[in-house]
Amino acid sequence: MHTSAAGSDPSSGAVARRRIAVLGPRGQIGRVVVRELLAQGAEVVTVSRSATPPAGVFAHRAVGADAPEALGRALRDCSSVIVAVGLPYRAAVWEREWVPLMQTIVAAASDHDIPLTVLDNLYAYGRASGPISEAQPLAPCSRKGDARRAGAAVLEHARAWGADIVLCRAADFLGPGAETTVLPWSTITRILARRGGRFNWFGPPEYRHSFALPGDVARGLITVCSHPRLRAAPAVHLPAIAPFSGDELAAQLARAAGGPVSARVLSRGLLAVAGLFSSAAREQLEMRYQFASNYVIDDSVFRGLVPGEPRRELSDIIALARPGR
Repeated sequence: MHTSAAGSDPSSGAVARRRIAVLGPRGQIGRVVVRELLAQGAEVVTVSRSATPPAGVFAHRAVGADAPEALGRALRDCSSVIVAVGLPYRAAVWEREWVPLMQTIVAAASDHDIPLTVLDNLYAYGRASGPISEAQPLAPCSRKGDARRAGAAVLEHARAWGADIVLCRAADFLGPGAETTVLPWSTITRILARRGGRFNWFGPPEYRHSFALPGDVARGLITVCSHPRLRAAPAVHLPAIAPFSGDELAAQLARAAGGPVSARVLSRGLLAVAGLFSSAAREQLEMRYQFASNYVIDDSVFRGLVPGEPRRELSDIIALARPGR
């Protein structure tokens, strides 16, 4: 595995002394984006409803993303905006709020001709018959996927009218700090600390699934923010960990833990019953299709333009979770 974060990225250092706004600076990815921008010497402007600024930023502006004029004023002196906002993981909330949120952000940035780099997931693609590339048509098969496709249409419309917008799609998060995801990091660290245990897997454990390390996602967003060739396309896939199956995860965790590890397979029926008592289970039920076959992201466009990007294997991720690290 390559260990250099920046590698031979031609845009490495390109954000130094630039004033870059981060929307959603306290989320799973937003807080990592802030940290990485600061490490690269950017002047970071964070924008959120919270009145408390993250440590070390150039400025913090307490503005809700539902107020386009106020948001526009908060962004007007920034050279670029990275959008890492999220909503509660409920389909009804996404259906109601995601499109208006994208419309507000686009309107605020367009008023000042500020480029947008927007984080998204893979839900709009729906089912996959092979590796998912940027060329795959959007064909969502879930309510949350429909909401994401509708939000993407807002960005595509603005781009058609000349706005500088790139949509960056990432696989499910796996790594330090990622908890609201299908494989919470605390589950992995607990298995290693207790020398064995079980983790949830949402389909047959022989199928492979793509995940992404939060740090790689954050650095990928920053790279897209300043990389002209990556900005030439309307959408790009951010770098992912090499895909793995539930069986492979169990085997590697067992070797690392020195004890038995197994996947707890959550069938559709089990999730449906759990959904009677748990809103999280209800929301996950419609996304189970992603584990019913191989669900693998193709990140070759990004890697072709950023040849120094680290290639993470499952073993690298497990090493991050070892006790004492």
